[in-house]
Amino acid sequence: MIRAAAVEEADELAELHVRCWRETYAGIMPASYLANLKAADRVETWASLLVMPDRFVRVAGAEPCGFVMSGPRRASMPDHADGEIYSIYLLQSAQGQGLGQMLFNAALQDWRGRGGQSVQLSVAAANSKARGFYERMGGVVVGEGSFQVECHDVPEVIYRFPRA
Repeated sequence: MIRAAAVEEADELAELHVRCWRETYAGIMPASYLANLKAADRVETWASLLVMPDRFVRVAGAEPCGFVMSGPRRASMPDHADGEIYSIYLLQSAQGQGLGQMLFNAALQDWRGRGGQSVQLSVAAANSKARGFYERMGGVVVGEGSFQVECHDVPEVIYRFPRA
């Protein structure tokens, strides 16, 4: 079941976000960084994101096991599309059941409903599992970059999905 996230779920989504990061980025990002992530530090951010009119947040499950957040392309991102999937995460225990595809399609549908034409997203280059998923979903690599985590450069790849 994919549904819109509710503002009252900010605490739960912050916790889910931290759990997903620890699972997803183990071996990709510094272990000390992942160990020090705290859901409490993300609650306020989640609460503000959930009320932004240009952001779409969808969750998988009555008790969320995954989420996707999307909206207009951020100005800081290269101009490969008019929309962006900012994040999409699913607990490992919920993977392989089609929920990732449903979350992804919900984000595309939300953007299409706003009149959007295409979306892009960035992913850690070393995240081969996610990269395989994005390629199966029709993503085309259109750029590369990096971001910093605890003074470590994390290479990333930018995918574009031509038709939202």
